Amino acid sequence: MLDKESIQQAAVAVEKTFGRVDFLINGAGGNKTRATTSPELSFFDLPAEAINDVFGLNFLGTLLPSQVFGKLMVHKKKA
Repeated sequence: MLDKESIQQAAVAVEKTFGRVDFLINGAGGNKTRATTSPELSFFDLPAEAINDVFGLNFLGTLLPSQVFGKLMVHKKKA
């Protein structure tokens, strides 16, 4: 979900299999242990790179599929 080329390949496979895309549900996301507070790791000590990884996963993981599949939906022919 973070590799736009891979998402585009998936979109081609979906169109080939089902003919068109009518909607997209963005259900992927996650967290990392290093970006989560715990008794051993306070909020003030969370590493910026771990937070950046989680941000990328959750934001770009929604943005990129929305761009790829949204383009297909915008340009689809009406049935």
